[in-house]
Amino acid sequence: MYNNEGECGTGAVVPWAGKLWVITYAPHLPKGSSDKLYEITADLKQLIRPESIGGTPANRMIHRESKQLFIGPYAIDAEGKVRVIPYDKMPGRHTGNARHLTDPAGKIYYATMEEGLYTVNVDTLAVEEHIKDGNSGIKVVGEGVKSMLHGYHGKGLYSGQGRVIYSNNGMKSGAARKNPTTTSGALAQWFGEGDWQLVRKNQFTEVTGPGGIYGSKHPATDPVWTMGWDARSLLLGLLENGEWTFYRLPKGSHSYDGAHGWNTEWPRIREIGEDDFLATMHGTFWRFPPTFSTANSAGIVPRSNYLKVIGDFCKWNDRIVFGCDDSAKAEFLNTRTYKAKHGAARQSNSNLWFVEPTQLDTLGPLIGRGSVWLRDDVKANVASDPYLFSGYDYRQLCLTHSSSSPVTFTLEVDKEGTGKWTTLRNITVGSNGSAIHQFTAEEIGEWIRLTADQNATGVSAHFQFRNRDLRPAINDSLFDGIATLEKTATTTGVMRSLAYDKLGIALTDGGYYELNPQMEFTKVNDAKQAAALIKAVKQPAKAFRVDAASVILEEDGQRYRFPKSDRYTSPSSPPVKLENLAAGAKVVASSTHQTDFAAANIVDGKTGEDSRWISKQSGEKWVEIDLGETKQFRSIQIITGWKREANYSVDNIAVQTKVDGAWETLPGAEIRDNQSIEITINLPKPVSAQELRLVSTDQRHVRIYEVALYNQILQPAVTESLARVCREVATERDLLNLHGTFYELPARNAQGVAKVRPVASHNLAIHDFCSHNGLLYFTGLDAETKSRHILRSADGKAAIWAGVVDDLWKLGKPRGQGGPWKDSQVKAGVPSDPYLMTAYDEKSVELSAESDARITLEVDLDGTGLWVPYNIFELKAEETVTHNFPEGFSAYWVRAVSDADTTATVWFKYE
Repeated sequence: MYNNEGECGTGAVVPWAGKLWVITYAPHLPKGSSDKLYEITADLKQLIRPESIGGTPANRMIHRESKQLFIGPYAIDAEGKVRVIPYDKMPGRHTGNARHLTDPAGKIYYATMEEGLYTVNVDTLAVEEHIKDGNSGIKVVGEGVKSMLHGYHGKGLYSGQGRVIYSNNGMKSGAARKNPTTTSGALAQWFGEGDWQLVRKNQFTEVTGPGGIYGSKHPATDPVWTMGWDARSLLLGLLENGEWTFYRLPKGSHSYDGAHGWNTEWPRIREIGEDDFLATMHGTFWRFPPTFSTANSAGIVPRSNYLKVIGDFCKWNDRIVFGCDDSAKAEFLNTRTYKAKHGAARQSNSNLWFVEPTQLDTLGPLIGRGSVWLRDDVKANVASDPYLFSGYDYRQLCLTHSSSSPVTFTLEVDKEGTGKWTTLRNITVGSNGSAIHQFTAEEIGEWIRLTADQNATGVSAHFQFRNRDLRPAINDSLFDGIATLEKTATTTGVMRSLAYDKLGIALTDGGYYELNPQMEFTKVNDAKQAAALIKAVKQPAKAFRVDAASVILEEDGQRYRFPKSDRYTSPSSPPVKLENLAAGAKVVASSTHQTDFAAANIVDGKTGEDSRWISKQSGEKWVEIDLGETKQFRSIQIITGWKREANYSVDNIAVQTKVDGAWETLPGAEIRDNQSIEITINLPKPVSAQELRLVSTDQRHVRIYEVALYNQILQPAVTESLARVCREVATERDLLNLHGTFYELPARNAQGVAKVRPVASHNLAIHDFCSHNGLLYFTGLDAETKSRHILRSADGKAAIWAGVVDDLWKLGKPRGQGGPWKDSQVKAGVPSDPYLMTAYDEKSVELSAESDARITLEVDLDGTGLWVPYNIFELKAEETVTHNFPEGFSAYWVRAVSDADTTATVWFKYE
């Protein structure tokens, strides 16, 4: 599915009249767009309805009495006949439908994303305006009032208990586009006249009840449910007997957290042919009991975490069908310095995702994080909202406050979801203190809530939940054929979704191919188009760096550290049987930074820190190598940088030989925007020469460990810097690839790297990845493996792996090693950089120091800088202390603080 707009999301999927009906939407087009109404037959033939008028619709309701499906601006009868409500009659971005309060048999409600509310006659499709749509430039269509409701970006609509309930999840302020903690969104209700009446200022999405897309059968007594969130956690609202009650649930992902509301699409609670409904919210599939009420609140259970962006779903032909938002041309506010500026699809496209119902329980291992209080001032004996307490293997609570006296917190549980609360335990936290408690298997209940025994300031009560990660530390066989560190790729290249029916692949060897909708390659002889693709999607240089301790990623002025794999960073030695033709050659240089870093070091066969050439910072930068006699060579290897960090490697370098007494660059031997510590140049044909020159245009020190010449082709060194580091593969969130691990990376306006989550460790040599038509593609494959996931060109030169982003969970559990310090000189009282800890299974740490020191480990519980002490380690000089973290312990980030100036190591192992 596709359009000609900045985004193509799936607004609704509904089985009706023997077919599956689907609508797509553009980002903000209240008067129509190039989006379509699709009719899909049982044998999966897709028909585009000629009545399509597009827009930004996500509403759907089946009206029993008239036997019609209302979906977007369309009314479809039981025979599949489509009628259209023109946008000049009912303008706005249609977001929800509801049964009418006084004439449910003859009328329905339509709501828009800008607070508009209409009544539509189901027979004539005549429109009556109650509240005006808030988009500018809309012509007057009725006598409705102008809404003053807080927020915008409407989502849900439902009716019951004498009112219409409406939700929105955004704000139009500049702060909301940057800070996800900005107060945003609204839950509101309407009683038949006037404007919306505010219930609660928070971001809300779904509003529904037991009747689902049919509406309530018993509107006077049926409950109404709504889902939303704030900076603390998810919110679940219940309207019962005219009164609202709110509960809280953990967040499985923070990619949805932008205060502007754009990142969520349409989370839903919907019937799928099982005893429980299915709910989608913040990256978690939930079992949601259709009997949920204050007296029967048990049974909300997390099923698994997921990565796809889902707009709607349904059960159809024994499959769960998810309508997704996959590849947006715009990428909106989701920009990063270490991501290609033009790597997005050139034409927005998305797809349906068909899964077996059992897969809902087997995708990502469950994690859930959230707070009932977050830096809040709380009143004595006033209970928090109830927070989900069941459904996870491991449960942990951290309490912290800034009051000047100790505070005792009482934890109560509703064991069976009946509304009966009993005391679980008391926890006293000292003045300005904190406490971490891990719940035992015997501490059970459906819901938990907290009270403080006195007024308290700066209180946080944060929960970390997760399940055991039972995945093995190996890749599933569906990834067979992707290059590994031991078996190098025979075909590599970069990709871009060029149109809904075209994926472009520019191979490293210069070939250019396009993939069509039949999943067939066509070789295209168009060097200009290939060059344009390469330029557009080029991975920015030096996206990250690696030191002895860990992988370092910087974003918005903050430095973060990640686990590493030395397999990706150590310069690879050439096979022993190869002779370095440059060994011991005579070398002269344009300049030398210090006498210890002489030019002769680059041919001494050593790659230590004390055996390098370093140029002066300014002036010409070159080294000339005299081999003593003419020698033939076919490849050149250059090892560059400092402390094995690519951040200090040479950016631009060319290899030259003399032609008629003048230096000329060898064909294929000019490197630009290098980001690797090891450069391998394979020349197109053998070269014979006695003298060579390496020349750089960098405006800083040039650092080279070693230069080697070989008389045969070398496989390029498989270093992480050759791989795609970051790309958007689902709308408004990124996939991060660092040192053999994939991470889910929220947009910067959803707290970005601070809320990253490791998905799986792969240790593969993936060259590029991108999204196209709902699939995830990899380059970097071998030449032999046959698999339904591998597509190859007829000539065998182009090959890609194809799957979906949620296949990545099958790569195996996240793992790695590293830390904030590795033989690092540290200052007393100065915290280290934060080092990632979240979503890893088994964790241990080794600490050592050259002199006596007390090292405190602090953990950031929720990723917002909520640092609390974890443990203090008394170290004797040269002593190593090993600590295993308790099973189930969780935190977002960890850092170290020493009480003395020393040289220290804090080294974590995640298995």
